Amino acid sequence: NATSATYAYSKEIEIDKNLTLYAITKKPITINFNKNGSTSISSTSSVCYIYKPGDKCNITLPSVTRNEWNKLGWATSASATNGTYKTSSISVSESDNGKTLYAITSRTLKATFNKNGATSIGKTSATCSIYNTGTSCSVKLPSITSTNNVLGWAEKSNVTTAQYKVDATVNITSDKTFYAITKKKATYTVTYNANGGYNTPAKQTKTEGVSLTLSTATPSRIGYEFLGWSTTSTGDVKYKGGSKYTANANLTLYAKWKDLYPDSTNYTHTSLTSSNKYLFAKTTKSKIYNYAPTAIKEDDGTIHIFYVANVASEKIVDNIQHRTVIKSSSTGYYYSGENNLLTKSLSGWDSVQVCDPTIIKGKFMYNGSQYKYLMVYLGVSNGANKNNEIGLAVSNSLNGQFKRVTVSEAFIKHPTTNSAWGVGQPTAVNLDGNGTVMISYTQGLTNKTSQYVGIYNLTNLNSPKVIKSPKEMPDSSNGAPTAISNADIAIDLVNDKIWLTAHKTDSYEKNSTAGTTNFIPSKSMLMSKKLNLKSYSSLADAVYNALTTKTSSWVPTILENSNYLVHNTGFIRDPYGYVNGIGDIKNNLLISTSKKTGNQFAQLWTYEIRLY
Repeated sequence: NATSATYAYSKEIEIDKNLTLYAITKKPITINFNKNGSTSISSTSSVCYIYKPGDKCNITLPSVTRNEWNKLGWATSASATNGTYKTSSISVSESDNGKTLYAITSRTLKATFNKNGATSIGKTSATCSIYNTGTSCSVKLPSITSTNNVLGWAEKSNVTTAQYKVDATVNITSDKTFYAITKKKATYTVTYNANGGYNTPAKQTKTEGVSLTLSTATPSRIGYEFLGWSTTSTGDVKYKGGSKYTANANLTLYAKWKDLYPDSTNYTHTSLTSSNKYLFAKTTKSKIYNYAPTAIKEDDGTIHIFYVANVASEKIVDNIQHRTVIKSSSTGYYYSGENNLLTKSLSGWDSVQVCDPTIIKGKFMYNGSQYKYLMVYLGVSNGANKNNEIGLAVSNSLNGQFKRVTVSEAFIKHPTTNSAWGVGQPTAVNLDGNGTVMISYTQGLTNKTSQYVGIYNLTNLNSPKVIKSPKEMPDSSNGAPTAISNADIAIDLVNDKIWLTAHKTDSYEKNSTAGTTNFIPSKSMLMSKKLNLKSYSSLADAVYNALTTKTSSWVPTILENSNYLVHNTGFIRDPYGYVNGIGDIKNNLLISTSKKTGNQFAQLWTYEIRLY
């Protein structure tokens, strides 16, 4: 194992004993060094020697110079990212002869991410490393959250376009800051055009990329039904209130209307004068009467008038009719053709005729179906105008046929078994918007005529309930007649008042004989009194007590005219029976009029309906 020779070869030596000599040889092992991108290395090669096969020798690794870079060691691959040899020297063998070792260095770069006004970003920094001869490394750009449009990333903060997309992988050669680039979302205006109407919804602002819920506010137009919104003034409905608008564009929406009036075939115009206040003309048939009006006025000004008329000339058979009346100007109206709402039944308690309708809006269940409108009406099965009774009918439309609640019997039955007039001429008010209903009606017996009032729960018409039993309305001591009949009632909650209009004739006073009354009264009356709502726990209590308690607080006005008889008065009320905040109540008063001359039948054919 000697590493040097004692005797040189080809030399003679002198020996004095037996001696074994070993040939001493050595082999150089050369290792080359590559700076591999470093600034410098202390040597480019190194040699060590082995003296027999299988031996190893030690090589000293050179030093590496590279400022701001990490020295990771040496490796046999130029692309290595970590040093295989990290000590100052290594042991090599014959098989390593001629190998090259590469200096392994690295530099860490940092990418900083600035949200630059965005709401948030996925991370604020990232690092990557360059190795050996490399000049760049890559980082992945983070996500951006913003209420504005996200464009991406850029190397400057004040640019308006992005250099890189979100989540893109980019190469950097040095530490670098990236800025989130966002763009304020565009806004668009949705404008509503009432297209001939009013109560136009306010403009709305739509933000780019965000769906907009269209306004649910509904415009109004007298005599028209609002169907929805069109994108042109004459187009079809494209949007409904509450629909989603998603396009990124300004939009003008035009109200689409269904024309309820006037066309040349269905509506007719009438002008009002001081002497002509007829809202509509009777049919062209001769000997036709119109009387007993009541009315509902919708929010858009449309008036629905319900009244009694005969269909065949000179035949006294009452039917309940309807017309739509729309104000066209300060002096004019349009009125529809005549619609039949209810006619006599084929058999039963109202098989002769039906009349004296009052209609209110509410929520009324009958035979499993919900209805919006309730009609209270008089029916009779006796052709001698006796044994009148009161029934109910329902509908979901004011323009079509009403459905009887019961066919076999009346709701309020004849009070006696004698041949008296009975009960009828009802008026009704919905007291809670649902099914609590006040019904007031005339009761005519053989010895007196008077007005009654009761409160009912008609939410379920298959099982109606009496809340307050019918009670006679008392005499008044303040100039009103001692007997009230054929009344219509309206409530004004704003002014804490109840209004009543009724016949005014001495023939209807108590203790008179019903059979001797004037067929057509000559006058009507209008009166009111305080409800004193604050004194009661419910509107039902206030109304019932106001109508059934004898007080001197009624304030009557006599309705008469020197040119015609005034009778069968009725209010123009809202759908529930109210005239809230009314000014001059007479502007909301309908009357039946007839000529003063001739006998009762000659007068009958002159019945017409007009504004008072």
